[in-house]
Amino acid sequence: MTVREDILAALPDYEIGGELGRGGFGVVLAGRHRQLRRDVAIKELPPALAADPRVRARFAAEARVLAALSHPHIVPIYDYVERDGLCLLVMEKLTGGTLWDQFKQQGLGVETTCAVTMAACAALQYAHNRGVLHRDVKPENLLYSGEGVLKITDFGIAKVVGGGETLATRGGEILGTPAYMAPEQAEGRELGPQADVYATGIMMYELLSGHLPFSEEGGALAIVYRHVYEEPIPLGQFAPSVDPALISVTMRAIARSPVDRFATAEAFGVAIGEAVTPSWGPEWLNRAGMQIVDSGPISESAKRPSGGFAGSSQGYTVPAASGGTPPVAWPTPSPSNKPFVSGPVPLSGAQPPAGPPRAPIESTAPSTIGPTPAGGGAPPTVGPTVSPTGASGGSLPTIGPSSTPARLPQPAGNATIVRPQLVDHVVGGAGGDVYMVGADLVPVRQVIELPAPPYAVGAAALVLFLVAITIGLIGLGKPKIASPNGVTPGIATVAGVDPTNTSTIKVDLSQAVPVHLSSVPAGVTAVQLGFSVAGVPLPASSTQPLVPAAGGGANASVSASTDRYLMGGTATGELKLLGASGAVVKDQKFLAKGKQSPFLSVPGGLLVALFLFFVAYMESLFRPLRRGRRGVSGVIGMAILGAGLGADIAGLLWLLGSPELSVTTAIACAICGAGAAICGSLAGIRMARRARIRPKKR
Repeated sequence: MTVREDILAALPDYEIGGELGRGGFGVVLAGRHRQLRRDVAIKELPPALAADPRVRARFAAEARVLAALSHPHIVPIYDYVERDGLCLLVMEKLTGGTLWDQFKQQGLGVETTCAVTMAACAALQYAHNRGVLHRDVKPENLLYSGEGVLKITDFGIAKVVGGGETLATRGGEILGTPAYMAPEQAEGRELGPQADVYATGIMMYELLSGHLPFSEEGGALAIVYRHVYEEPIPLGQFAPSVDPALISVTMRAIARSPVDRFATAEAFGVAIGEAVTPSWGPEWLNRAGMQIVDSGPISESAKRPSGGFAGSSQGYTVPAASGGTPPVAWPTPSPSNKPFVSGPVPLSGAQPPAGPPRAPIESTAPSTIGPTPAGGGAPPTVGPTVSPTGASGGSLPTIGPSSTPARLPQPAGNATIVRPQLVDHVVGGAGGDVYMVGADLVPVRQVIELPAPPYAVGAAALVLFLVAITIGLIGLGKPKIASPNGVTPGIATVAGVDPTNTSTIKVDLSQAVPVHLSSVPAGVTAVQLGFSVAGVPLPASSTQPLVPAAGGGANASVSASTDRYLMGGTATGELKLLGASGAVVKDQKFLAKGKQSPFLSVPGGLLVALFLFFVAYMESLFRPLRRGRRGVSGVIGMAILGAGLGADIAGLLWLLGSPELSVTTAIACAICGAGAAICGSLAGIRMARRARIRPKKR
């Protein structure tokens, strides 16, 4: 017996037509009641899921609740049948297509986007007051009747299948729609109205901009991960011409923490109306091409802005409609901040990967939303550009051709629209047959394989960097200052300081350096003063004859003015006492430092410029490593730059007062810098792997 015959036997009062659609939550067939001549849609829960008694029990319980929902913007349930392993819901057949169909084929005006979102909020608030959450709000689940009334379908189906869990196949495919899933829903925490507010806010963000607020790279699990741990891209980045008040409302609806969102769907809907009605005027709903079939605060906010709705925006319950059931008191949500945890862990305990702000998804397809207008012409812009009530009588532009980056599905006709793959169904078998799933469904946290955070290599990079700094501070292979044929202590001074002591002599190289001998050794007629850095003599060494000094002894003024541009930090000074033939009689070395700012010297400027170069170049290499776009070549480049940075740090520390720079110090710091850069590169690669969450191996 075929599946079709099963359904015919279970629904003898209906004529069964062809398939209208299918997804992870079931197959939808066309039907018609034989006596009433009423067209219906029949949703069949996949037999593999219906075989689970717990799923059947939830389906039956949910069907009773859904059948009691009677709201103009909710698809009515006519019948529920459970027979011979079949679970069937009979509901109104909507022939006007989905909101997504309208968006991709015709485009949506900003006014229409606000109207449909407010209508959805009205329906959601009605359901929430009766204890029903939708759990899977998205443009594909909002359909139009033949008369153009927008209605939400698939209420509670996610709960029927998964209970309180967000499910996936063992292959890692999410049951549900990751692009619209609230963080708390992905984590399997207790849900309230804020979960539906979040999904509705994501939908509104997408309709206003043509973008989703998170990068869609890396698959379904990566998308869910970003919803849990990352902040959404500001709507203004994709749709800068949208009214800032409307942007603010949208961004609040998709706040990561439930406590930061609107407490109720009604509060969200009212906030939209109050954000746009003052500038659009009370007749904007007429221009939107649809009406909100609701007499509550949401529709009123679109007519008479009050400057603030004092009801549902702060509380967790709102009054039920007249004659309705009492409102449901939902649990107060809690923030979703999670502690830092290492190792392969459930999604709810994972640490988010660090990274730069996410960029729009790149595409080579033409950037259009909606059909290309005949005859071409300039594309409209997103957001209000003229007042709808202005003298020109203009209306808000439609989000249509070329108004947003390419990211939508391929429509019929001559438009070219691309939408990145969103997993909104369970894949099982080569043909994607939903009947192949069933018992293979498990909670999301059981299928996530999260690579261990790069703690070890990150710590190694930090340690090596600190070692480089330490080496630069203490110095290695410092030049020897010993003077075997040195000057007798107490008989000579350089810039007023005895060069035989161990202190560093500060000299003003912009002037001639004074040298005084209190007692002139036999045969000494002149003095020579010079400086060297890392064993390399500076060019300004000069010889001056001694001049007898009043009171005894002799003086000389030795010029080394050009050395002030070359001696950035501590250097080795050398005082030579020369005989008449120029032979060295005495030779005294000492530590010296110029009084001028080291950063005004040639080494100072060069080292600072090199530091900025190395840091900027390393950042440009690290970014693609962290995104998984570079491999061995990136690591090698980072190592070379790291070595240069390490040596440069040694030089900068020399400028700041560390011991005289030596070749050994520079080499040691370069080695540590290269090691730190390699470890940092490996950490970036592991971060990229963590961003691409993948299913566990079975």
